[in-house]
Amino acid sequence: MSKSTQQIFLDKPPSTTEIILLKIGKFLLWFGFYVLSTIAFLYTGTARTIIATLKQSPVISADLGKITINTRYVPAYIEIDAEEYGKTPQSELEILAGNHLLTLTPAYFSAFLTPLNLPVVVSPNLHTVVQAENGTNFYSSSFFVVYSIPSKGEGLVVYTIPVNAQIYLNKEYKGNSPYIGLKIAPGSYTLKITAVGYESQSLPISVTENYTTVVVVKMYRKLVP
Repeated sequence: MSKSTQQIFLDKPPSTTEIILLKIGKFLLWFGFYVLSTIAFLYTGTARTIIATLKQSPVISADLGKITINTRYVPAYIEIDAEEYGKTPQSELEILAGNHLLTLTPAYFSAFLTPLNLPVVVSPNLHTVVQAENGTNFYSSSFFVVYSIPSKGEGLVVYTIPVNAQIYLNKEYKGNSPYIGLKIAPGSYTLKITAVGYESQSLPISVTENYTTVVVVKMYRKLVP
């Protein structure tokens, strides 16, 4: 490659897709390490060390954002970065914007239900929404996290467990997860996610001008196929 060709390559601006992927990459990597650490705990007992590592060096800004946290069926005690915030449900708590570790510990039936540790992102002046259901272990638990990140234009990213779930936006089929939708007009939408063997989920979401809405979902497996 000639020097001039190298210079052209280096000066090439990243595409909108690349910018979005870079912005959500850190969160998804953090989330992926959490999933792997849970599996390690179930099979090797080493997850506590990995999760403790995840708690180090959080990215925090001086701006405030809001987070709403709810749990299905059983209330849970809320800790954000080891600081207590009462029990679910909690609506529009104001916390510092940045990456945080949310811990939800069942207030009842704690001998049977496992706590959940969820990485969450809170953006300045915007609203993050979390809903979870504590199960007897990670595999029987379910949750969704919805947040926004700055971007050029507007978009929607959906990441699911299991992968390859069907994504519908206002009843229109958009593709399978992981899904990256660009040029989504600002406004309110109903996001529906379906997968064989799992309960369908419908979520109200908002797309804000110059932000990409990110949705992370672990679906609840049906007890009866």
